[in-house]
Amino acid sequence: MSRVRFIHSLLFFSHLLVCVLLGLIVVNGDAQKEFYIVFLKDQPADAEFALQSHINLLSNLKGSDLDAKESLVYSYTRSFNAFAAKLYEDEADELSDSSSNIDAGVAGITPQSESFADEGFGPPPAKWKGTCGHFANFFRIKLIGARYFKLDGIPDPNDILSPIDVDGHGTHTSSTLAGNQVPNANLYGLAQGTARGAVPSARVAMYKGVGVSIFDPKQNMYPLISGDRVAKSSASMENARYCFEDSIDPQKVKGKLVLCKLGTWGIDSVVKGFGGIGAIIESEQFMDAACIFMAPATMVNTTTGDTVSKYINSTRSPSAVIYKSQEVEIPAPFIASFSSRGPSPGSEHLLKLDL
Repeated sequence: MSRVRFIHSLLFFSHLLVCVLLGLIVVNGDAQKEFYIVFLKDQPADAEFALQSHINLLSNLKGSDLDAKESLVYSYTRSFNAFAAKLYEDEADELSDSSSNIDAGVAGITPQSESFADEGFGPPPAKWKGTCGHFANFFRIKLIGARYFKLDGIPDPNDILSPIDVDGHGTHTSSTLAGNQVPNANLYGLAQGTARGAVPSARVAMYKGVGVSIFDPKQNMYPLISGDRVAKSSASMENARYCFEDSIDPQKVKGKLVLCKLGTWGIDSVVKGFGGIGAIIESEQFMDAACIFMAPATMVNTTTGDTVSKYINSTRSPSAVIYKSQEVEIPAPFIASFSSRGPSPGSEHLLKLDL
């Protein structure tokens, strides 16, 4: 009898172990690997040594040479010491806590932008060997190189398999550096003037591997409500503070301005899509740069957010309005906190704009 009981216990334990292992597989399967570039401060002695040091670092992180080699996408060994790898977010965080510098993301360019028009330029220098590959429509006189790199060949549903810019970042940064003079540039009438890059006469080769409210209010005041008061239920109240799409009730949002905490970008569009008038977004970020919103919105710090919240909770019929942004003059020099001003602390051989 005791033997039968032992066998049943053993079978139960084995079944439980299989369930636990399957659970771990599911959890790991839900995580999404992203591309990261890891910059190392030391200069490589030679390419072979640098490659092995990159594999060793990944092997220590992942626990095996095989996983390290599968994760490694490319090693940079000429001008600076770095490598590209496919990592989970927690793995990138672990590397970031070490002496490595981690970067992630893609760039790209919008070739039809006036900042990259050909007028005033002669043919590209004869010694220029750059190319736009099979993206022939990119090659211009101002824009003389455009390439797209995705070494693993796996399509990204959030990207386009070409040098085209999908989020504006690459176009923004390249035009800041080398954009042509563009007269009468403005954002829906704001900040009208001539836009130009630091060196308008420069040509551009792009290799792809940031609140302004532009809306005029239709009336003097609108009903104001906080995110937790438009929750679908008491269970979704915490998420509703951040105006997450699946946590708020469209009927409670309709026709109102909503106070939301910043949890993810795009909550202004969520509020507008549910029939709301706009959003007041409370952020803990250092607000020294304007954000562009797709719906009427404004961003405030936590102190102002607390004041708005107290007003909502102490007033029978709270109301507010978001006016169209106004221009202000700020004495130069003034650089936003997110700026990548040089020189690079990671490598003196990595060229960065030093404003």
